[in-house]
Amino acid sequence: MSKGIITIQSNVNNTIITLAQFKPHRVLSVRSSGILGFKGSRKSTSYAGELVGEQIRLEAKKHGITHIKIQIKGFGDGRYSSLKALQVENTLQIISIKDITPIAFAGCRPKKQRRI
Repeated sequence: MSKGIITIQSNVNNTIITLAQFKPHRVLSVRSSGILGFKGSRKSTSYAGELVGEQIRLEAKKHGITHIKIQIKGFGDGRYSSLKALQVENTLQIISIKDITPIAFAGCRPKKQRRI
């Protein structure tokens, strides 16, 4: 039984998925929709995210990883479609799914008010 971590970074322009070993943390494979040949606005589609997820699932199978933890970051279109592509065959057992999207809560100080 080999464990791994899959990080899905999905923004409005691209979907990047990283496959790493659990202990020690060593990156095994990185795939993005740009690497698969999508250009421009097609990189951000859910179809491109699905193909990237499929490629990472095959890479995990090749490296002998059976159990994975999934981390999702960002609000792009490829977010859920790549997650579905990882769940298609029951070759990967998903331990946990965690959303690690950073959320701003304070922000910058506002400008002082204009005097009249």
